[in-house]
Amino acid sequence: MEKFILFCVFSSWNMLIITSDVPEDEVSLFRVELKDRISLNCNMTHRYEIAWFHQYSQQLTQLISAKTSNTAGRKLLVTYNLNKSRLKVDADIEITTVTLVINGVTEADSGLYFCGTKSVLSSEMHFQKPIRLEIEDKLTDREDKDNSVTEPPEDVEIGKSGY
Repeated sequence: MEKFILFCVFSSWNMLIITSDVPEDEVSLFRVELKDRISLNCNMTHRYEIAWFHQYSQQLTQLISAKTSNTAGRKLLVTYNLNKSRLKVDADIEITTVTLVINGVTEADSGLYFCGTKSVLSSEMHFQKPIRLEIEDKLTDREDKDNSVTEPPEDVEIGKSGY
C-alpha cells in the first residue's frame, strides 16, 4: 500500500484534506534516469482548473496550477509555477489533456505525482491515478536489471533534457 496525504489551500478553492492508503495496483510506477525529461499526462475533459502535486516522504508540494480561459480563444493560463526553469505545462489544442513536463530530473523529483482537476459543476477537486517516480541508478540498473517495469504507463512519457 502506498500512503499519501493531501493538504491543499488555494485562493479560490476550499481547503481539502485527504489521507488515504492507495493499493499498489492503483499507482503507476515509473523509473527514469537522472537528467531525463518526463511528461505526466492529466485528463482535463470537462474541467477548467488543474493543479499538479508532488509528495515525497510526508511532504506535499504544489508544483503548478493552471486554468482555462475563453478570452481570445481557449487557452491554458498558468496561475502558479514553483520552478519556471524546470517545470511547465502543455495542453492539446482542445485542452482535454494537460501535460506536466519536468526537465532535468533530479533525485529530489522521486516520489508520488498526481493531478487534481475542477469542473464548472462542482467546487470539489478530483484526483486521477497517482504516478510514483523512481530514479534509476545506472550502475545498479546495468548489473541487475529489474524487469518489474518494462514500459512506462500510458500517462507518462520520457525524453532527454532540453526543451
